[in-house]
Amino acid sequence: MYNAHTELKYKPLMKQEVIDCLKLDMKICWEHFSQKLSSFTADEKIIIFNNLSQLYDVSTDVKVKKATDADYNALYYESGNPELNEFLQAMFDCFKSWQVYSDIELSKCLYAHTNRGTDNWFPVVIINQKINEFQCAGELVTVYRGCHNTELKTDKYKQRQSWSTDFSVAKSFAYYHPSSDTPRNNRIVIKATVNKESILWARNAESEVVLALDFTAKSVSTAMTYDDFIAQGGDA
Repeated sequence: MYNAHTELKYKPLMKQEVIDCLKLDMKICWEHFSQKLSSFTADEKIIIFNNLSQLYDVSTDVKVKKATDADYNALYYESGNPELNEFLQAMFDCFKSWQVYSDIELSKCLYAHTNRGTDNWFPVVIINQKINEFQCAGELVTVYRGCHNTELKTDKYKQRQSWSTDFSVAKSFAYYHPSSDTPRNNRIVIKATVNKESILWARNAESEVVLALDFTAKSVSTAMTYDDFIAQGGDA
């Protein structure tokens, strides 16, 4: 559960109902969202919070047929710098999905958005209930994740839901993926063995499995370091 008072620094500009929509309906990870917000100037934040209020208000009216798709589409933002446009266009897509979906279907729609996991910013969405069963012969499953090496050192990997059963996919995310914004020599591939009950959603795309937050791994280790990557023919 979140405490609304933790949003005090944004409260003068962002309406509480907007915060509730983002956190409770869309299940957006507030840490990730706040980190992005902090990168904008004070003037840009005013634009953002005003735009989010408009997106929320018009979306609410669209739901009850007091506004049209054309009314909503008129809010599409492209008057700022590339970073501001990207952020507000991502939120435009989120609220548009909110008009149509709710509960786990909304979470699935946002999680599977075409911009998630690319070099375009998109909010992290938390999956908090089981969507399907992972099919395997035994109870244990080996999964991999390409990430910054601090995820393993600090146990932050337990807060990361996106993993793959395919080592090559995790390797690609670690060393080739455009969304990786840390130096390559700080990236690793983590290998973890988990109970299949920890898998909330088995997705066909990139052999991805979505793990429960704070999952317990039977074992966890480094499957590849940057030195391993170079030694096996990876480009520096």
